[in-house]
Amino acid sequence: MKNENACFLEILFDKTQNSAVKIQSKIEKLLKQKLRNITKLEALDSSQKTVKLVICGSLNTIDECHDLINQFIIESKLNCIRITDDAGDIIRERAYPILSEIEQRFRQFINQAILDVEDVNFEYWETIADSKLQDKVELIRLKSQESRVPLHPLECTLFEDLLDIIESKVSKLSEDQPLYVADIIELLSRSTSIKRLKFEIEKSVEKISYWDRIFSRYFQDKQQWNSIKQSLKFVINERNKVMHHRPIRLGVINALLSKKNEIFSILETANFELTQEEKIETQQDIKDLQTAVDKTEYRLYPLGNSLISTDEFLEDLEILSVSEQKKLYERLYFLEHLANNDLLMNHHSFNKLPIKLHTNNIYIFKVNRLTRILCKLDKHKDYQHPTITLIGIFKRNSNFTEDDLLRRIGKIEN
Repeated sequence: MKNENACFLEILFDKTQNSAVKIQSKIEKLLKQKLRNITKLEALDSSQKTVKLVICGSLNTIDECHDLINQFIIESKLNCIRITDDAGDIIRERAYPILSEIEQRFRQFINQAILDVEDVNFEYWETIADSKLQDKVELIRLKSQESRVPLHPLECTLFEDLLDIIESKVSKLSEDQPLYVADIIELLSRSTSIKRLKFEIEKSVEKISYWDRIFSRYFQDKQQWNSIKQSLKFVINERNKVMHHRPIRLGVINALLSKKNEIFSILETANFELTQEEKIETQQDIKDLQTAVDKTEYRLYPLGNSLISTDEFLEDLEILSVSEQKKLYERLYFLEHLANNDLLMNHHSFNKLPIKLHTNNIYIFKVNRLTRILCKLDKHKDYQHPTITLIGIFKRNSNFTEDDLLRRIGKIEN
């Protein structure tokens, strides 16, 4: 246990910038109004490269010295590192249980808010977390398994990432991700025309908010959440100081207690008495979010200039003539026919095929428009009309040949 009446502060300074005599003189002048409460102040050569400043005094005195010393270090642009900070240790020890209470209460809220939804169980993690966060958390879980401690993913989520869960926005399709066969087939299932297809794509790239779909139901208004969010950002910043042994001020203790009371007070008013209708609506919203999260796995596939992105596809739809739209729509529907054809060797793999360009097994990187692939809009003399890369997805003994496929999508004539 540190002695609050004899707290040491030791700082190493770069000797090439100032000698021990100069540092002691400047610090004494800087702290002249505090000297009567300081029991020790000296600067000594600790090595050929460093000068060690040693100050000793009560907790309050050393805490007050910090600001003045920090200002001196910044203004003088001095190189230094703190090696002993007894006052900081005492403050961090007092702050830790407050921080722990706040963090655990917030984790409890997120868990309760999601489990309160109809038909949602303890395996909800894959529903609310995107692939990046899942990967990040999984690494932490794997490390914890070494000590054979069973942990829920939420327990392995970093405090700052909890805010991201509530404010995350996802979409079924992102504007810059490539379109895959599965994407086209899903969009076609809800479309009866190119106009409708365009509408479905635009709808799919709209961001779905976790706040709007789930967590807003538990607060009176957005202002309540904004208040908690700002308080939590302050808490997280101070938590980092505590956990990583950074300088921290005594006044933070009262500030943390105030933030704790504010956060707890708002969370106590959270409405967990959702109606059956609200629970069913939230359940559907979670399913929508799951669909959007699932789409992120497509981005794991290698990308190339030959892939068409969602926004590029929308651009092309804007310039198509009526006849071109008809051709495109017919060919897109043929993809759906292929996906459901039992001649395909692997339906799952087929759905995740990226749409690429090729001709005579040579990939073309200058053309990256799906409409050019399927509507044959390009008339470049150096290559034949490209088509979708579907090589090797048929059974070897199938009577349905690749020529039949190419003939059906219009690459070769009957």
